[in-house]
Amino acid sequence: MRGAHKAAVAVRDPQGNIQVHEEPLNRALYRGRIAKTPFLRGLVGLWDALGLGTKALMWSAEVALDEEEEKARQAEKRAARGKPAAPDAASSAQASDSIDYAARAREASQNVFPAQPWPGS
Repeated sequence: MRGAHKAAVAVRDPQGNIQVHEEPLNRALYRGRIAKTPFLRGLVGLWDALGLGTKALMWSAEVALDEEEEKARQAEKRAARGKPAAPDAASSAQASDSIDYAARAREASQNVFPAQPWPGS
């Protein structure tokens, strides 16, 4: 969300907690002669929105990947101790879901595009 003085992003981390990041906006972009010129004001606003959106996406990806890095570190520690790595239940569940979605997609395409010829042909 973008406010008058700050921009904020809220992301749910892999543990289910909500992480909030606030960032002050650059006041120099919104004051002065550029802010009073219509076309330039639009260009500056667009550039600022693109920058804020990119920063928000990068931070969101960082929060999401922190869990993956933690799992990798734990697996390395297990391997160093000689214990086998724990099976990843999420990846096996994800694989079964993707097969289910593929079957559903085939069924849907058969309903939309029946194998019957067009009438009158």
